[in-house]
Order: sequence, then structure tokens, then C-alpha cells
Amino acid sequence: RQDVLRYIGPFGSYYDDEHGKSVSVMDVADEKQSPKDRHNTFVALLQESAWTKILSHPGFQAILTERARNMMKEFRARQKRVDFNEANIKAMFEALMLKKDEIMTGAVLDAFDTMTAYHEDNRVYFEGWKSNKAWKVSRKVVLPYYIDHWSTGTFHLDYRRLESLNDIDRAMCVVSKRAYNDITTMPQALETSFRNHPGWSESTFFELRYYKKGTLHIKFKDETLWNDFNLAAARGRNWLPPGE
Repeated sequence: RQDVLRYIGPFGSYYDDEHGKSVSVMDVADEKQSPKDRHNTFVALLQESAWTKILSHPGFQAILTERARNMMKEFRARQKRVDFNEANIKAMFEALMLKKDEIMTGAVLDAFDTMTAYHEDNRVYFEGWKSNKAWKVSRKVVLPYYIDHWSTGTFHLDYRRLESLNDIDRAMCVVSKRAYNDITTMPQALETSFRNHPGWSESTFFELRYYKKGTLHIKFKDETLWNDFNLAAARGRNWLPPGE
């Protein structure tokens, strides 16, 4: 038993979403009555845990938007019964690479939807285009309910909005071809601002201002990035008119 625990190492436990805690594969198998059930449970959970560890690696999670993370969850659900070996791991990476363009386009479109969802002034409409849905993100965007102002007088980022801001930054990295781990994200800039100079800050891509009522105002620092982002979103939605 001790040899088994040593050999399975980092794959010997998995995170139980239902109960919100880490669970030992061996402990779950021990709860089964028959040797056969214990063996089958152990093997199945060990494989699932191994695939989960690969797909949950911080290197993946740093660059994946919510849409991409959901795709990965579906992929993980299909992979958990597949043998965990070098050939299958390579096949998984090849399958993900085939979806690279879909993931990158999805990052841009999701950010576009977030940035135009809350306020009419966040959108600029194009006159005379065939599609009446053809509009672009304004250079300055208002996002309500992103900031909490506590009775202690301190500001905090609403934790439910954290990944939304990170996904916008990920989309900008896609458009600008910059590495996500090399930028100052909006949440990082805001956390610094909350401690040192409340009310304003700037990240790699945006100037940031926030107010007690909870609104966050973000403005593109680079006009070229602003235009490139809108063109990428319009291209992804097939909004570009003939000749563009």
C-alpha cells in the first residue's frame, strides 16, 4: 500500500467540486465493499485525477478564457476513461492545437460581448452597413458592479468579476500577440491601486478609474490596439462589409 501511494504521487488525490475539498483516491476506493469494486474505483479515479492534473496546470489556466476552460472541461470529461500514457497525452495536445484558432477567436468575441453588454455608450454603430448588429467597442468602456466600496472606506474588486477582467486582458494578448504572463493585468493594477492611490490606475492595456457606486471605467491606452481589437471582433462575427 505504501509503495502504491508513493508511485501515484501527485495523482493520488483530486478536487471534489461537490464538497469543495481535496479527496484521496485511495480513501474513496477503501469505502467500497468488495475487492473488485475497490480495484475498479481506484483505477478509474486515478486516471481521472491524472488527466485533471494535466489540464489544470497553471500554464494552461493562465491563458484560457472561460469559454476555453469550458471546452477543456468537456475534453477532460471525454479523456478521463482514456489510458494515461505518453501517446495519449501527445494526442490531447494535438487535438487542442487544432482548436487554437477557435479558442483565440472566442477570447476576442467574449471580451467584445462583455465590453458592450452594460451601457449604450460602450458601443459605436456603423451607419450603412448591411448588418444592423455591426458596431464596435468604444475606446472608453463603463463596467458597472465591478468595484465594492466597503464601510471601512476601502475599495475591493468584486470577486465574481475577476475572471471577466482577466478574460479581457487575455483577448488583448491575443490581438497584440503578447504573452499573458508578461503583462500587468487589470486585477493586478486595481489591487495595487486600492492600497496606494485609490480611484485610478493603469494596466498594460488600459487606463482605469473607479468610483464608490461600483463602476469601473476602462480606456484603451493604445489606439492601434483598440482598432485591431474591433477589427478582430468584427471579423469573427462576419460583420466586415465587402472590401474591408
